Amino acid sequence: MFSTVLLSQIILTLFCQAFCFEPTEEDLKCFNDYETEMKCSLSTDRLKSCCGYKLNITHTVFDMFQKMYACIFERSNHSDNCECKIKVQDFLLNENFTSTLLEGTNVLSSKTFKTEDFIKPKTPVLSVQKTENGNFNVTWDDQYEKRVLEDLRINLTYGIKGGHENPSKDRSLGVSGTIMSTGPPVPEH
Repeated sequence: MFSTVLLSQIILTLFCQAFCFEPTEEDLKCFNDYETEMKCSLSTDRLKSCCGYKLNITHTVFDMFQKMYACIFERSNHSDNCECKIKVQDFLLNENFTSTLLEGTNVLSSKTFKTEDFIKPKTPVLSVQKTENGNFNVTWDDQYEKRVLEDLRINLTYGIKGGHENPSKDRSLGVSGTIMSTGPPVPEH
């Protein structure tokens, strides 16, 4: 009898390790664009389905009142992650957001963070034009209508595609503007 119970526990443990999974706080990543959108993702290779996972977000405004948001996870079109998005009227510095990750009604984790702790700016729109002498003019637009944060910087890495002689260069840039990059020498005729 004892060996049957022990064998059943071992089989159940092995089955659960293979198929049962609860995401942890480290598996949940949230970012905001500091304009209107917050995006959260559950990223782990052990998550088989997004079904049943939900994120409740409490947004404390001016330490006076709270807004509540519910975010249902769905499979991402770009990866195996489960993602959800919410729209926020405006983000302000020093506001608190508390996220509570649920599976059904079971609370898996909860954490609080400030707006400025999880900003991921929108991807800038780049334009590259080759000049007559072989240089390149690179212009970019951060896609923000109003100035978001004055210390917001764009890191641009550039180099010659497939070029191993000259390593890529990194530049920290303002949120909009133009740089000129010297390209490969143009043969003289």
